[in-house]
Amino acid sequence: MPEAATDLAAAMRALAEQHLSASDLAEQAIAAHDPALNAYAAWTPETTRAQAAAADAARQAGATTGPLMGVPVSLKDIYAAAGWRTYAGSPKALPAEPWERDGPLVAKLRRQLATITGKTNTVEFAFSGLGTNPHWGTPRNPWNRARVAGGSSSGAAVSVREGSALLALGTDTAGSIRVPAAMNGLAGLKMGAGQWPTEGIVPLSHLLDTPGLIARTAQDLAIGYGALNGDAPGAAPMARPDLTGVRLCVPAQVVWDDTAPGIAEAVESALRELEAAGAKLLRRDVPEVLAAVEVFRTTNLAGPDLYRLLSTELTGWLDTVDPSIRQRLDKATDVPAWQWLAARARVAELSRAAAERLRDCDALVAPTVALTPPEIDAVQAPDAFARANGFALRNTAVGNYLTMAGVTLPAGLDAAGMPVGLQLLGQPGGEAGLLALAQTVERVLGTSDQRLGTPPAA
Repeated sequence: MPEAATDLAAAMRALAEQHLSASDLAEQAIAAHDPALNAYAAWTPETTRAQAAAADAARQAGATTGPLMGVPVSLKDIYAAAGWRTYAGSPKALPAEPWERDGPLVAKLRRQLATITGKTNTVEFAFSGLGTNPHWGTPRNPWNRARVAGGSSSGAAVSVREGSALLALGTDTAGSIRVPAAMNGLAGLKMGAGQWPTEGIVPLSHLLDTPGLIARTAQDLAIGYGALNGDAPGAAPMARPDLTGVRLCVPAQVVWDDTAPGIAEAVESALRELEAAGAKLLRRDVPEVLAAVEVFRTTNLAGPDLYRLLSTELTGWLDTVDPSIRQRLDKATDVPAWQWLAARARVAELSRAAAERLRDCDALVAPTVALTPPEIDAVQAPDAFARANGFALRNTAVGNYLTMAGVTLPAGLDAAGMPVGLQLLGQPGGEAGLLALAQTVERVLGTSDQRLGTPPAA
């Protein structure tokens, strides 16, 4: 077999130069899959091969269907897709209509003849940031298989880390793309609120849900963004020439509090490298960051939305929900309507204020996740789970509760030898600029393989 393409950009070059076929990429993805890591709820190698063969046939006939033609892509199992059942991490399949019909983003993959490798495991109804699931098993972190992979897009991140997919579609309500991307030493993109359609995606929060991508590099994120953004495939955002004049806002509040050993150090080291490369660090108070965390901690905005879904549209599913999730769902019923509505209004108010305060910044930067991925056995009890889950999502929730776009990139390893992420937040609608910046940051810091090396368990 030809030499493997380890990232999306390399795969696209190899396909264009006919060094690899889509079938070659499919076989490499199939060979890379490690069942012990439990990335997939539905792993479908024969379907993968058939899709790759169709892409090869189209290419041989002279057709070019888009940037993702013949590229292995995984789908988080809350995306509806024809040919696969959708479980959303629950123990039984959701109704065929509409949950076995392509939504808009999956339809774009189909039109480009991407090779869909299967449905990846998710936290049940995407309602936590650790990645655990008692129904389907918890995906394992390739850096240490005793530890969580992060969630809720847990299998999505593991599929990219193991190499069975070169791009993964996930979703992010309080950090569900950026947390697993950071914990696995990958790049992740959360779209700004309202920028990509959520139709065909099992809803958690109509206010906070955003689709997004996980990949090996910022360049790969940019390629995926260009392929899926807008009505037709477009060019990927290009990196900035350099970091000269780039202004990075470093908030003083909360995001640095109580970080696990080695996390703040890894991020500060990365920031010093960016400063040496020409970026200007603006260390300042950003009251909206602290206020967003306070709303996240005090009002369960997503819980009432999910409780309504499970009480009215998916009746019967509530009875089998994971106890760690059920505990938080039951608490959501205690939130009075006025408080929930007030929190939604507060999110809108804070988003406007943050946009104004950060007008002179190219991005707000912080550690992506403040804790080392915990061992799976340590978060089995609901109370231990709740503490770790809230801490895992604290920094990323800032992006959702301020309705911002977000990217995470590998920054280093913590004291436990686990990956640390650097989070870049920008305004919704500014994703192209944020990805241009992220690629330039990546050129300074290095890709995951360059900065972190490979997982010891690989």
